[in-house]
Amino acid sequence: MNFNNKYDWVLLYKNVDGVPNQFCEVRHVDSAVWVRSGRTSTWGTHEIVKCKTSADAAAKFKEIVKQQVCDGFVLTREGTFNSKVFDYEELTYEIYEGARKAFTTAREAHKEDNLNLYALYSDSDAMTIVSVAGSTATLEDETCRWCPEEWSYDEGNEFLDIAYRLILTQHQDLPSEINIEKFRAGVFEAAVSALERLDTEGFFGSGEQREECVILFQVSDDDLDEEQLAIVRRLNTAKVYNEYYDLWKSWKS
Repeated sequence: MNFNNKYDWVLLYKNVDGVPNQFCEVRHVDSAVWVRSGRTSTWGTHEIVKCKTSADAAAKFKEIVKQQVCDGFVLTREGTFNSKVFDYEELTYEIYEGARKAFTTAREAHKEDNLNLYALYSDSDAMTIVSVAGSTATLEDETCRWCPEEWSYDEGNEFLDIAYRLILTQHQDLPSEINIEKFRAGVFEAAVSALERLDTEGFFGSGEQREECVILFQVSDDDLDEEQLAIVRRLNTAKVYNEYYDLWKSWKS
């Protein structure tokens, strides 16, 4: 199969109580239609419907999308995919919007805990984007403030599924000419920028409330070292950064 540089695509979701529960991604790729579907936060299963011509595939693409809508899926995103260019601005927006909804969901589920710990994290291959929140009042000790894996609340991660779908274009079966190292750096920067935007808008509070907040982006299976230190500085108040820096120096000694 010979590929063009751009592909028509749509992303649809079924929601349960306003929360995305199932996804369906449909792409028109030359003389074929690629369909991937499943539960949110998973890769899902993949099917390729081959057609005789690109025109036949375009018609099949519309037919499949229409059928998914009839089956209860909601058309959520649509556009094109470019194998040569990745849109980091779009990814930043989707992480920002997904994180805002995820953290809000966690807050509403645990109002009594006064959440003041918020993190996004990925993996060393930049294949995932996950949110988690917590409260210093529920931690076993002070060092747990810097360890999102020790935090308790991951409600709302389904809202990051759109960003996850964008990230997976570089890891699944679509052709790509994107440099993987630049992509990794771009995904991490998008996550940090999304958290910065939330902070600028006052999402994490102000005054004394903001002063006690810890905002992190971490890579679950990698040590970013000085890079992590710079990220903590970007996302936190001077007070919180200095506390982290003192602990970081003790780890290094």
